[in-house]
Amino acid sequence: MNKHYRLFLIFSIILITLFGFKLYIENTEGKKLSKLSIEYEAKSISNFLIAFRTIYQNIFIKNHIKLDESNIDFLPVLTTNEISKKFSSLNLQVKIATVSSRPRNPKNKANQRQEENIKYFKDNKDIKFLFKNQNDKYYFSKPMYISNTCLKCHGKKENAPKIIRENYNKSYNYKLGELRGIIDIEITQTDLSKLLEENNSRRTFAVVTTLIILIFTMFLYTRYNKRSDENIQKLNTDIKQKNKDLLRKEQELIKLNKTLEIRVAEAIEQTKLQQEQILQQSRLAQMGEMISMIAHQWRQPLAAISAVNASLNVKVQLGEMPNPDTILKSTNKVSSYLQHLTTTIDDFRDFFKPNKKKEDTTYNQILYSTLNIIEVSIATQNIKLIKNTNSIVVFHTYPNDLKQVLLNIIKNSKDALIENHIKDPYIKIETFDNILTIEDNAGGIESDIIDKIFDPYFSTKDEKNGTGLGLYMSKMIIEEHCNGKISVKNTTDGAIFTIDLGQGLIK
Repeated sequence: MNKHYRLFLIFSIILITLFGFKLYIENTEGKKLSKLSIEYEAKSISNFLIAFRTIYQNIFIKNHIKLDESNIDFLPVLTTNEISKKFSSLNLQVKIATVSSRPRNPKNKANQRQEENIKYFKDNKDIKFLFKNQNDKYYFSKPMYISNTCLKCHGKKENAPKIIRENYNKSYNYKLGELRGIIDIEITQTDLSKLLEENNSRRTFAVVTTLIILIFTMFLYTRYNKRSDENIQKLNTDIKQKNKDLLRKEQELIKLNKTLEIRVAEAIEQTKLQQEQILQQSRLAQMGEMISMIAHQWRQPLAAISAVNASLNVKVQLGEMPNPDTILKSTNKVSSYLQHLTTTIDDFRDFFKPNKKKEDTTYNQILYSTLNIIEVSIATQNIKLIKNTNSIVVFHTYPNDLKQVLLNIIKNSKDALIENHIKDPYIKIETFDNILTIEDNAGGIESDIIDKIFDPYFSTKDEKNGTGLGLYMSKMIIEEHCNGKISVKNTTDGAIFTIDLGQGLIK
């Protein structure tokens, strides 16, 4: 074997190895991307069903719709199942089912695979979903846990609506947080995964074809051995061109990645805007309560002004002309009361004024404005307000947003003290350095929910008095807007919230 054939053989082995390795990597990544696309689609479908089910269920509860024969088919669980069946019939690649090991309707009984998933979720409550590939099919399962609203029909049987008791003899006596069932999605193959596989196939064909042509060209070159130096140079030129093509493709891939990064950044910015809108909505939702607090603040000075006016009026009617000192003293009192009313209106206006720029402020300034709004409301409930303000630190932050946080936490403490009928109730507010704490003796927060109170739409109040946004928005304001930290823990008699604005300090 001459040196040309030896070189041909060695180079062919190297080339096949390199192309084979590259093809293997690309195909592996393509399969991973295909699987991820199917997983993402399954997650999106399950999240949509859960969101639809939750909102639909809340509509029934919020509007106090009484269940009877005319509307039982509109129950969220029945409607969700019908939507799942219709969706599956329209999309042959996807089958959706809501199943349980203890179903009311035998049609919703879990099969063996689904029973195994249900058992797995019961044993592993921290697992959010399961995604498996079996026999060219993908299976996605997401657990559904019992919430407070679920217990209205799945709690004790005697507490369930009459129409439910008459139609169903099963699926009662669940407890809060217990696994009710799963959303099970079976996907054969999505359009995106097909496209990715087709791209893999085309890429494989292109690479193999290129490799065959290259090797065949090399074989012809070696066999005829014409002008060896020139042919070697030509081969080197061809290889360089191939490298340039690969580099160009890599650059295109880098450009694509940058485009994706820009899109992600835009999506994050859009999320921030939505959070700002939610913040404003939450602030407006408190307006009714704020007006009630302003009314409490106004009653005393208005009554005092009325008393001064009546006193002067009586003296005039009795023919007793007040001396100048008495008139001056009375007008000074009226001016003082009017100043208090004006200050209250300014605090109320500033609370709802959009604040997009950071300002220098202190805990004392924020507390003064906040308590001007709610302190009278607290006093009328015979709640003792204890203030130990020792912090003189200046912060560069958003004062109005912080006022909303303090107002929300203080009002929650007030509501808890009233609801639990606490003897000798108190709310204690303390500041030192960059720390502010709000403590009460309302009995504390249950240990099984204390880690959830900052979650969106989670509320310990009933549907009329709680939106579940207050503490979620407070956490977002402190940690995302003000670069601080907020936490809560139970004490001997109640709970204590701690706010740390260390990141906003002006040294």
